[in-house]
Amino acid sequence: MRMMLHTAPGLDRILWREVRSLDPDATNEGARLVGGRNSLLLVDSDDPEALLHSRLAEDLYALVAHTQELALSRKGLEQLAELIHRAPDWDAGLRLHAQFTGGRAGRRLSTFRVLARAQGERGYQRSEAARAIAAGLQTRLGKNWRLVEDDAQVEVWVTLIDTEALVGIRLTTRTQRHRAKDANIPASLRPAVAAALVYLTDPEDDDLFLDPFCGAGTVLLERAAAGRHRLLIGSDSSPQALAAARENIGPRHKPLELHSWDATHTPLDDGSVSAIATNPPFGEQLGSHEQNRQLYPRFLSEAHRLLAPRGRLVVITSETELMQRGLVQPAWTVTSRLPVGVLGKRAQIWAARRNEG
Repeated sequence: MRMMLHTAPGLDRILWREVRSLDPDATNEGARLVGGRNSLLLVDSDDPEALLHSRLAEDLYALVAHTQELALSRKGLEQLAELIHRAPDWDAGLRLHAQFTGGRAGRRLSTFRVLARAQGERGYQRSEAARAIAAGLQTRLGKNWRLVEDDAQVEVWVTLIDTEALVGIRLTTRTQRHRAKDANIPASLRPAVAAALVYLTDPEDDDLFLDPFCGAGTVLLERAAAGRHRLLIGSDSSPQALAAARENIGPRHKPLELHSWDATHTPLDDGSVSAIATNPPFGEQLGSHEQNRQLYPRFLSEAHRLLAPRGRLVVITSETELMQRGLVQPAWTVTSRLPVGVLGKRAQIWAARRNEG
């Protein structure tokens, strides 16, 4: 069945790599960028349940209707109602929803709601598109189904991108997107973005893994979820950040340590760290660009000292020039640079390995 996976802007390529690791027979049917805020990856999968284990996906949908010929005039509303009324994969999507959620939708009185997002200009509002889809569904489903505003058993999402319309049944809950975080601080990463940083470190069972700007602990939680490790260490100079990390992590994922350390002077031995993944200050919500001109060179020098030869470094930041100066040199091999959207800003994920010597 065709599935849609929702992630942060720019992460669809890494998400596809993760999907292939979960379902080797899946095929990539393309990605869509929606409003600069979300990426949608379309995948054909014979094992949709495997995709529920994705850490990079924020939501998973069964694609039940799709057209690339939607009128931009108000005629498009009629087309949407007809599209969902005749949706060929609605029953299959509903069965997946019941399988994944344990729900009984469709057997007795069931509730649904419709949400819409749109990109591009058209002769109607996205709220009207949602109502058109709802009308088409009510015609199809009959008296056992009731449209509600909130807390529905089934959520139907319609995504409009110019003349394309994609309609999906949401198979995940909000806990997928906001998992394992009770405490937040400014500039905290979305869990899917943190999972991407971890994924790019190529986790190994004997890793001594360090996040020297650990903030609320999101990256540490994603590394813990990625598999076995020798030791996880998070450090931060902010007491508020460490308090949030302790609350989010709790007693889980041992061995794990949290420390009040300066990321430019870390009391660990040379070459003792296997991998570093981190989210240093962008100089906007935290710190300043002026401070970063001193912070980044010192941090990257310290990362080089700490990492073992061929050790892995992954950093997300909007300070492109500072990263370029620090990593494009003989001491490092840059393995990838990935533009992403984070916290409404353009940023890049840098992945590098420490060269020997």
